Amino acid sequence: MSKDAKITMIAISLSEKIGSDESVNIAVFNKLQELLKEETKRSGYKFYLSGIPAVTASLVTVSQNDAMVLMPLAVVVVVLFLFLIFRSVLGVLIPSVVIVFTFLTVLSIQILLGYKLNNFTVNIPSFITAIAIADAMHLYLAWIYYKLGGKKTKEALTEALRSNITPMALTSFTTAVGFATLGLSAIEPIATLGIAITSGAVLAFILTITIVPAILLTLGGNYKITPVKIINLTHIKGYGAFIKRNDKKIVVTFFVLIVLVSLGIFNLKVDSNSIKYFTKDTVVRSGADFVEKNLTGSMRYEIIVDSQKREGVKNPKFLESIAAFENVLKKHFDNVRFTTSLKDIVVRMQKVLNPDANSSLPQDKNLVAQYLLLYSMSLPQGMELNDKMDTQERYLRLTINTNIVDTSKDLVMIQWIKNYFNIKTPYSADVQGQTGIFAYMQSSVTDTLIVSISMTLLIVTLSMLLIFKNLKMLWLFLIPNIAPIIIVGGVMGLLGISVDIGIAISAAVILGIAVDDTIHFFSKYYESIKVRGFEESIDYIINHSGNAMILTTLILSLTFALFGVSSFVPNVNFAIVTVSALNIALLFDLVLLPSLLSLLLKE
Repeated sequence: MSKDAKITMIAISLSEKIGSDESVNIAVFNKLQELLKEETKRSGYKFYLSGIPAVTASLVTVSQNDAMVLMPLAVVVVVLFLFLIFRSVLGVLIPSVVIVFTFLTVLSIQILLGYKLNNFTVNIPSFITAIAIADAMHLYLAWIYYKLGGKKTKEALTEALRSNITPMALTSFTTAVGFATLGLSAIEPIATLGIAITSGAVLAFILTITIVPAILLTLGGNYKITPVKIINLTHIKGYGAFIKRNDKKIVVTFFVLIVLVSLGIFNLKVDSNSIKYFTKDTVVRSGADFVEKNLTGSMRYEIIVDSQKREGVKNPKFLESIAAFENVLKKHFDNVRFTTSLKDIVVRMQKVLNPDANSSLPQDKNLVAQYLLLYSMSLPQGMELNDKMDTQERYLRLTINTNIVDTSKDLVMIQWIKNYFNIKTPYSADVQGQTGIFAYMQSSVTDTLIVSISMTLLIVTLSMLLIFKNLKMLWLFLIPNIAPIIIVGGVMGLLGISVDIGIAISAAVILGIAVDDTIHFFSKYYESIKVRGFEESIDYIINHSGNAMILTTLILSLTFALFGVSSFVPNVNFAIVTVSALNIALLFDLVLLPSLLSLLLKE
């Protein structure tokens, strides 16, 4: 209880067999919330829920709530946006068909593989929507472009497929690669998401080049269409000339911005603290904050200390070393609030039964054994000391409660504990518990970030080199896609935003999807430069693909932005980082990339 005796804690433990069933834990968590609401009304007292079981239950319930909100919201946003763009049933129907069939196929694969819903796979519909709509939009907008140019339906479709099938195949491949690298993550929810969306990217491409042409071919040859309503760049002239006049100024401005902002990357830190994954208004986060403020630390670690021999836990020297360790630990780490173990029972028994003793711990092993026997006999039926030591009495369980801190600090503490026992004592220790698991997960988050970016970048670079066969132009392809990640990382470092699971995912997603616009840009550039000058080629790119590049980025941004309404903080961070980076990447493709090309041609 608190020092002023106004607040107390009720500890609930599930039996080992029942507690291992997560569905039972969730049922208990939900039932507790119902009971506490009723008790609050009846008594007027205020109740808070906290603890690791509440965290694990919340991870599932939050994902379920997100599914109920995000999926319908994604459908509504996409349909409304498509209608605003095209103002026709056909404009809504074509992308929707690709999305629905892709999603149903991916969902079927997930079920057949036995994957379960988690905090990241719940977002599969949003990812599928974003990816599937990109291919469908490019093909459909290209068809509109050629139809407005006077071609009949079949001729326009043939030309649209001819000019777009290669960049569409490449963009689908790069997107699949970006997500496939997530499948290598040691964090199962991330790996599951990566596998699901990889298959979705491939399926979306196949459906786009089969179903979409089939639908369009059912239309009459003289089917009339109207131009895009929101943005129409099909008649833009003079943009290439503007780029050529100002290429040096544009390049210098962009590179100064990149260099200055990138300095913030040195301040980036990784944090996988489970409590911080929830917004402050959620049950589990508000409960943890209240407990930490008024009672003790809400983060709990389990230290398993090996006494190195049978019945070693009863050895007075061993218990004294535990007491000494606790004192040093609390002095060394101010975030440690409370420790408890079998040693505390022995100390309490000594104080009650032998108050005149010179030490707080008995000096005789047999007396320790008698104390423990007497204590265990007083326990209620069904309870015993096996949660504090093993049956051979070799291993001791020491529980510590700490404040919520960055997992980098937790990892320092964990390593310090292990080193202390190895160096200062003849014993050894290991730090575990679900809170410890989240701390250990930090290295997996970092590995996911590094491996996914590196592998995606390597595979995409090699692919572009093999396809375009121009080593001199390769760096032009890389800059507009790496720079947005650098800029967003730098801003995060400057603002003190930590890298979590959501941001680790976003890096590969950004790189996998952002290259789409670059591929479409280069594809049209190489096609046009053979028959046109530089200025005219840039205008042709904007006229032919500008609408698709801007509108697909906009709809991707809107879809990913929906993650921002989640109560799961990594989803919110993913939304912020991904939306920002994709729009920065579009700006780089439309402004910096042609400026670099202009300077290159002057050499």
